[in-house]
Amino acid sequence: MEKLIGAYIGQVWSGEAEDLPLGTFVRRFKGLSSSAKAKRVSRFMGGTKHLSDFVGRGNRLDSTRVRFLLEQMQDETPAPSHKALGRVGKEHFEERFNEMRIVRRFNYKRVEGYLQSGLPYTFEFAVAEIDQTSGENDLFFGVNHSSTFGDPLEDVRFKGPKYAATGIEEFLDKGYAHPEFHTFDDPDGPETLVATHVITPAPLFMERGKTKLDIWGGK
Repeated sequence: MEKLIGAYIGQVWSGEAEDLPLGTFVRRFKGLSSSAKAKRVSRFMGGTKHLSDFVGRGNRLDSTRVRFLLEQMQDETPAPSHKALGRVGKEHFEERFNEMRIVRRFNYKRVEGYLQSGLPYTFEFAVAEIDQTSGENDLFFGVNHSSTFGDPLEDVRFKGPKYAATGIEEFLDKGYAHPEFHTFDDPDGPETLVATHVITPAPLFMERGKTKLDIWGGK
């Protein structure tokens, strides 16, 4: 919220935009478009009439007041639902898999939950048994509809009814479903095509490559 308000004020100072009234700014958010809600939020903000009023000494934003504004806005709106996050969906994964390989069997699973921070997440997992591999990578990872360089849940512990593993790749390996590895226990296992996708608002990453997710919210 501080970055957003700061960006608006920066445009005002550069002459690119007008100084927004607080009520106008609040009504731009989903769930706060009604004048009644905007007034209830604004009435607790004291003398804050425009966004520029959040600037304090040394031309710095007053973090305490910005945080208070965010809390008032959250109190007036329901928490975002998983539906608002969107998803790739079973049909799209299956269609793309069939375009890439000859699919013998296909399965899809979607799990919805909440991170330690309280933000919602959706996890999609699609796996197909295919006729043969192409010699290319048949394991795909994604976060918020964008591909990543590797497993975004590398440090997450997964527990199934028969085994547990750390990270998606180890989980696939133990389940004899990894596209690249065959084990001694299952040397003639099926060839597979796998895609995983995590969707969550404002994801935190543990490195600059934006691959490994911090699901604990920096704690």
